[in-house]
Amino acid sequence: MFDLVADIERYHEFLPGWNHARITQRQGDFLTVMQGIDLGLTRLDFESCAELHRPERLQVRSSAGPFRDLLIDWRFTPVPDGGSVVRLAVSLEMRSSLLEAASGRVLDLMTHDILRRFHARAEQLYGD
Repeated sequence: MFDLVADIERYHEFLPGWNHARITQRQGDFLTVMQGIDLGLTRLDFESCAELHRPERLQVRSSAGPFRDLLIDWRFTPVPDGGSVVRLAVSLEMRSSLLEAASGRVLDLMTHDILRRFHARAEQLYGD
């Protein structure tokens, strides 16, 4: 699951609204990523930094574009059957109060949908 989440440039293939994600720089376990997300009424284009702590954690941070502060925190805990428990936490503060009000509701719904879509993608690629 860690590898699936770390494959940022393929998000657009299975996450609706993810227009693009392109790694622009790699330095060891640190990635700089340009991303574009369509939230319906608005599109968010921003640069983020991903920090990979293989295999237990992946964090994405941004204070660029519309974000005053964005943190996406993925955690992976192995279980005895060979699988893993995946946890996703997202916190954000937007530069615009109007965007913050709109994106907060959308992001709440998206977080649950994102986990479901990553699970479906894992089943598609790796089977049960």
